[in-house]
Amino acid sequence: MAEQIFVGRDAEIAILKDNLERVYRDQTCRICLITGNAGSGKTTLIEHFAQFTEEQYSETVVVAIGKCNAQTGQNDTYLPFREIINQFTGIQAKLLLSSMDNSPTGWFRNFTDGALEALIELGPDLIGTFIPGSALVARLAQTAISGTLKKRAESRVGGQEVNNKEVSKQYSEVIRKISNNAKTVILIIDDMQWADEASLQLFVYLTETLKEYPVMLIGTYRSENFAQDHPLRKHILEHEWGFWESTLNLSEGNVTKGREFVKLFLAANKCKTSEQFETVFFERTEGNALFVVELFRYLYDHKYLGENDAGDIVASSEMDWNKLPSQLTKLEGLIQARFEALNAELREILDIACIEGQDFTAQVSMHLLKLPEYDLLRRLSAELEKRHNFVTEVREVRVGSSVLSNYRFVNATFHQYLYTDMSLGQRRLRHKEVAETLETLYGPHSNEIAFQLARHYELSYMPEKVVRYLNLAGQQLARVSEFKEAEAVFNRALSLAKIENDKKGIVDSLRYICGFIWLTQDKDEVAKEQLLEALEQTRNINYIDGEIYILRQLGILARRRKHYTTAARYYLESFDLAKKVAADAKDDVEKSEAKNAMAQALNNLGTAAMAEKAYDDAEGYLTERLKIAVELNNQNGKLFAYINLGDLFWRKGRAAWSSKEEDNARRYWALAKGYVDQALDIANSTGTKGLIASAERNLGNLAISEGNYPQAANHLARSLSIVVNSGITSAIVANLTSVATLLSRTGRPKEAVIFAHFVSKFPKSTEFEQELAGDVIREILIQDSSVDTSIIQQADRDTLAKNAFELLQVSLLDTIN
Repeated sequence: MAEQIFVGRDAEIAILKDNLERVYRDQTCRICLITGNAGSGKTTLIEHFAQFTEEQYSETVVVAIGKCNAQTGQNDTYLPFREIINQFTGIQAKLLLSSMDNSPTGWFRNFTDGALEALIELGPDLIGTFIPGSALVARLAQTAISGTLKKRAESRVGGQEVNNKEVSKQYSEVIRKISNNAKTVILIIDDMQWADEASLQLFVYLTETLKEYPVMLIGTYRSENFAQDHPLRKHILEHEWGFWESTLNLSEGNVTKGREFVKLFLAANKCKTSEQFETVFFERTEGNALFVVELFRYLYDHKYLGENDAGDIVASSEMDWNKLPSQLTKLEGLIQARFEALNAELREILDIACIEGQDFTAQVSMHLLKLPEYDLLRRLSAELEKRHNFVTEVREVRVGSSVLSNYRFVNATFHQYLYTDMSLGQRRLRHKEVAETLETLYGPHSNEIAFQLARHYELSYMPEKVVRYLNLAGQQLARVSEFKEAEAVFNRALSLAKIENDKKGIVDSLRYICGFIWLTQDKDEVAKEQLLEALEQTRNINYIDGEIYILRQLGILARRRKHYTTAARYYLESFDLAKKVAADAKDDVEKSEAKNAMAQALNNLGTAAMAEKAYDDAEGYLTERLKIAVELNNQNGKLFAYINLGDLFWRKGRAAWSSKEEDNARRYWALAKGYVDQALDIANSTGTKGLIASAERNLGNLAISEGNYPQAANHLARSLSIVVNSGITSAIVANLTSVATLLSRTGRPKEAVIFAHFVSKFPKSTEFEQELAGDVIREILIQDSSVDTSIIQQADRDTLAKNAFELLQVSLLDTIN
């Protein structure tokens, strides 16, 4: 019917097609921005263009649409880009599939399998952050991807902290690979006025890194009411692209374009009416696309328009503009009339749906209305989508072993009308029902929708739940290094917890702020004060899980300040509490979590003992830590244990060598190599770059100790390549220490001194790193007292790191050659 007909945008479609032709022909990137007021037809335009593209360029062009969310808005990090990558990898069903063979052996299925392989190989940090772990596991079961890649992917599903620069880089690399599997890729970001800042930054990053790739980037946004400080203006509208782009304004030339649209629309619907009818129709609607469609539908449904014998639509004898209900002079009145005409059951389905947002989950209405799932989906599809055109099916989402059906209101105005039509009390009760149902549906994966649940519980006045989900949402932001946003979310949770005297919420907010923010930003004093306050609180309310976590944080803080005895005391207290929880656990999940907490405390104890050169104690702690990791089949746990045990036995070997116990030294180094090789195998299989770099560096240290300098150079070069390319700045000092030692042994004293001097003066160097750097400087001065050890003494810390690292790369290349 009327809503399926696309007219009046020939010029805009022509520009989009021209963009596409250039991308397809020249294999280079193009950008197109589409703006307009609400109801101007932005979404309809891009969906029509996407549909045309997949039909015209079957098996050579792929399109994905990511939509920003008005409800979660700038808190839902990377939302549109998460939707896009989930569509490309087949984890979420694509909306536009009419022209594609989506059978298990079809072209599009092969494409999504290839995209999934690209994700695992090139975007490991996107797993667990952009791709929900539970959905990925279900998707992998459907593919013929190699066992090695499956194992690597599954090891990452728990999520991990990642650098946001690395996230952007990996996302770009995955899109590049995907564009090689198809001739052209189109990425569409809809409703960018609601995008989070990280998504806007990623959009700009992609325009800068995909210039030489066949990618078309399209963004739509509402043009009205933009404040000067709106992040969209800062990142997109005022950006200097530096290469070809188009901007389409659907609200420009309203009168001319509006009249033309009305004329074309009526003609496309075979409407044979008078010129006066057309003029009044335009004056009523002003050419607003949504208003035009809705008014036409109303007139047709109420018999003011009807078909004649020739099949044309004409005005009936009842048609009199002056006698129409006054509410029809406004779009809101038309929408009201449409919804009032629905039967009670359909209206209730939509009332529940609008509480969740413009995007909603069908199974929420199913649970609350106690309808069979098939019956509900039939009503949504046959009645609300095809007959009334209120909603459209978007995707299916795998959550654990379940599949949830996601729908979307076809226009934000429909959603807004239904929501504002309820009383405040109705909304409050519905938000509570929807939140509780979503929790049930998502179960242990509720953290994946933390922002949505926080919003629902906030609007249903359940502050303890709000605090809980805000803290989970803050953790998600911190894991992708959006620390400023994460801190703001944690502080929202903390303020609310204090207002409500939610003591557990206060503890959780404080420990997350300390662990994810203050300890990463060197705010040691405030962290210590708040952690001690939180520790007292945990004991007052008998919150043992919180106490275990906070004790470990206090230990980490004490160790950073080189208070090793204090650190060990905190770690032991944390271990003893976790051990007690494991012994009293009521189920396997609780026991496993407690044992993981024990393992983490043992790891801390082991590394703290190493720092004090209590190597026998360290060996005992780390060996027990490894046993727990093996028992729980925890790959990450095994990885850290192997790396730390490798480091430990290398240090024991050095101590033995210094004591002239050469046989013992070689035995220790052989043990160290065995552990580090196992660590490297796991790190390579999981794609954990930081730990691959650590393992390579440890193998380089072993090779130096054994006098195999070419092998050491190769290992350190691989470590440095990862550190430099991935921006893992925390590993620079350790690499500088190793390379300084290598260069001092291979006749490069001047470069060695630069690196060693940097390490010896760097505030965050460990005592062991400073000791190694001091040894290098002393050895060089014994051989040549003329070497200048103050060459970069006056530079600030950042300049020291940059200059030393640049010199390090050159020196290593020379050493290898």
